[in-house]
Amino acid sequence: MRASVAVSEDRRIDPSGALPRPADTAGEERLRRLRVIALVVPAAFLLLVLLARGTIVRTVSPTNGHLLLDGVLVAGTLAFSLVMFSFIDRSYRALLQQNRDLAAIDAVVVAARGAYTADAVAHESLEAILQTTGAASARIAAAHPTDPRRTADTWYLESPVRSGGGSAPETVPLLSGPEAIGSLTLEGIDPATSALTPAAYAGIGRAIGSALQRARYMSHLQQECHDAALAERDRIAREMHDSLAQALGAAHFRLTAIGTHPDVESSPEVHHELADLAATCHDAYGDVREAILGLREAGRADRTLLQSLDSYVEKFSRQSGIATALVTPWRGWTCRPTTRSR
Repeated sequence: MRASVAVSEDRRIDPSGALPRPADTAGEERLRRLRVIALVVPAAFLLLVLLARGTIVRTVSPTNGHLLLDGVLVAGTLAFSLVMFSFIDRSYRALLQQNRDLAAIDAVVVAARGAYTADAVAHESLEAILQTTGAASARIAAAHPTDPRRTADTWYLESPVRSGGGSAPETVPLLSGPEAIGSLTLEGIDPATSALTPAAYAGIGRAIGSALQRARYMSHLQQECHDAALAERDRIAREMHDSLAQALGAAHFRLTAIGTHPDVESSPEVHHELADLAATCHDAYGDVREAILGLREAGRADRTLLQSLDSYVEKFSRQSGIATALVTPWRGWTCRPTTRSR
């Protein structure tokens, strides 16, 4: 993807055009009329000639009148055949155009549907658009849904097989429902290879706009869920620090103090039992402190995995006074031991 460049918007496509549909009611009505014409017009023409045969023969001559009627029948048949072939050819071309439009829209929809981020949606859509339209380059500009003041995101892609030239730039609005969120600009479209209708371009704009909004809102929702999870982790860590960790620390301190009492020291069994309880409280306190550290350091969206590991190892080394080293296949990292008074 290259940096976006400004392009002119010489020709705009009306976004209100209806999408072509496989079972178009107008096409069915046209076909029914064509069938009626194919049956009624030849029969009416033949009936008219038969009714007028006697009058024409008497008016012209018995010999030339029949020849004239035969010529009229042949000419009428040829004219009717040419008209019908013209209608059939026009309907066939309209059907091919409809299939091209639907194929182009479907290619963009499939490409955008398989992506889950705004960047992926834009890149996949641009590649599909360049393949289906034959454009030399395409650019997507879309405003940010959560912050209208933010600069619009732009994506630009050039065709590897086509250069500039062709028709004037096509600018298609990107719609998400009734809302316009940006524009799609196509440059260098070759009229000989691209035969999409304005309705097809409008359908492509709606497909890209909806996919972009979906990906952006999904990303925004994931970020909100992630932030909420981090906030809940911090809350749990604070509660553990203010309640459980302090209670265990106080219990360890009091048990240690009681163990130094002369009456307790005089009883080896009681002294040993209190020492075991104090050691258990100390171990539990260490486990709680480690759990608090894990809750506060895990899952930070603004850090990479190595940065999170660095921070965790550094805090663990600082709190425990243990020399800690983190070695990865990409680099080596060593945390200096920190002296801590006991």
